[in-house]
Amino acid sequence: MIAPAIKRRAVELRMAGMSYDAISNALGLRIPKSTFWYWFKDLKLSNDHIKRMRSECLSNLTRARDELIAMFLQLLRKCYTLDEEKFRCTVMCRADQDIAQLQNFWSGITHIPLMKFYRATIDQRTIGKPTRKPDYKGVCRINYFSAMIAKELCQIPKLLF
Repeated sequence: MIAPAIKRRAVELRMAGMSYDAISNALGLRIPKSTFWYWFKDLKLSNDHIKRMRSECLSNLTRARDELIAMFLQLLRKCYTLDEEKFRCTVMCRADQDIAQLQNFWSGITHIPLMKFYRATIDQRTIGKPTRKPDYKGVCRINYFSAMIAKELCQIPKLLF
């Protein structure tokens, strides 16, 4: 059980405009986002805070799970008429991984051509450290450059909650 003082401090930080991750870091605790949502669901945020949060909402998805990426893209492609030229991908991986192999893997999952991939990002903290999970495929970040679609996607949580 989380102490009431921690919840009060989290609410103060949220009212100051901090994100869930920033609040967790400030508190020095790993608090589930679902807990934050429950704590903050009745908060009335300032217009400036709401505008900032909207501007931070981008139509990108960063996840390591290939099934989630494939589902997101399938849904996006079914719900919108997309210009496939507007997709870009970035693979983020460990230093000892084969970048070309990872990019080929993610290109197959996303159906986005390799020429639409940016240069891979290597986690510098992993230099000299072997990858322990042989099935780890890094993280794939997908960007779709459309402000209209980004705005629509940012509206979905408001309709649901």
